[in-house]
Amino acid sequence: LLGLPLPALSRARDESDSEDEPPPLPEMLRFPEAEAIFQKLPLDKDGFVSAEAFAEELANQSQVLDFLQSQATKCSLPMKSREKLERLINWRIERDDALGTLFFTFVLLIIFYLVVQVNLEIQSNQQAETAVRSYISSFGAQLSGPFMDQHISDVTSFWSWAEQSALAAFFGVPALGADGITRFHIAGSNVLLGDVMVTHTDKDGDVFSEWLLHSTAAQNYLSTNSSDYLGAARAAMQSFWRSQADLNDPHSRAITLSCSIHNEPASKLLLVRVSSLFYNTGDMDLQFFSTACADTAEIAVQQAV
Repeated sequence: LLGLPLPALSRARDESDSEDEPPPLPEMLRFPEAEAIFQKLPLDKDGFVSAEAFAEELANQSQVLDFLQSQATKCSLPMKSREKLERLINWRIERDDALGTLFFTFVLLIIFYLVVQVNLEIQSNQQAETAVRSYISSFGAQLSGPFMDQHISDVTSFWSWAEQSALAAFFGVPALGADGITRFHIAGSNVLLGDVMVTHTDKDGDVFSEWLLHSTAAQNYLSTNSSDYLGAARAAMQSFWRSQADLNDPHSRAITLSCSIHNEPASKLLLVRVSSLFYNTGDMDLQFFSTACADTAEIAVQQAV
């Protein structure tokens, strides 16, 4: 409040104000002394003191400067009533509330941002999502690929990439745990939960979806090759092609691979979806979605196959 300017006292007096308190600014300028001083200044065509003349008086040691300094000294005296203090605060808020509280608002926003970051674990979720996305998109069955971003251009190339690289990324790194359960690791400590679903939307909008390892073809393959889950997934996909002629239709609308992933060290659950949309113009839109959330239940991961 020490830095509040003189116009803060421009409101009318309250009955509680004592006579020895300095009057508001309009009353000060009605003093005979003030009128005598300001009448000596040159006026413009409208009868007002020009800004140039007033600035010149303030720049020099003049009567105008001495008068304003003396009145400002009176106004800077301590407040003697609660009402005047309230008027002063209300005027300050009405004048520059947004600017005066900008610093505090900025600090509160920073604190709110940090609280949200910690509470929702935004950074760790983003790191988990980026790790899985980078792993699958850059994974190739061979050093030359095929890779998701470079190989897929139509329906046929999507199925080729899915069979050779995508299934190898999902089922190609099995690890037998101490409990005798085989788990598939994706991007380090991430583990595939259950199975991978294949979804196909044909040109008429009809949707076909099937879990790979739970299909009849995969189960038949596993009956003779009990530990070759990658081979079972590829056998299931080949069976789909033979039994569902629409899967190879170049006019298909969309193909999607989706699965769930668990990261026990980071206590994260991830939903992954790789989707390719095909348009009548021949263009396509390849999308990769990975959404992470905290594993608040602390589940025990078991491979559901």
